[in-house]
Amino acid sequence: MNLILYTGPGCQLCNRAQAIFLQSSAAGHWVLETVSVSTSPALYHRYGARIPVLLRTDTNTELAWPFALAELELFLQ
Repeated sequence: MNLILYTGPGCQLCNRAQAIFLQSSAAGHWVLETVSVSTSPALYHRYGARIPVLLRTDTNTELAWPFALAELELFLQ
């Protein structure tokens, strides 16, 4: 299953979000793709003020920052 982590250049919160994902017990079951919102005006307008944002590609649901490990675990179930 795939996840997209929308990020931005030099985004420390994005690094924290990725670290939380790597701590997750479900991390091994997911493929995490990082996408910088700076690559597209549409992505920038949609996510620029909200990054980091995780998108589940199977359900098109989003988990926006801030989130903790427990919230991420529920999101990934």
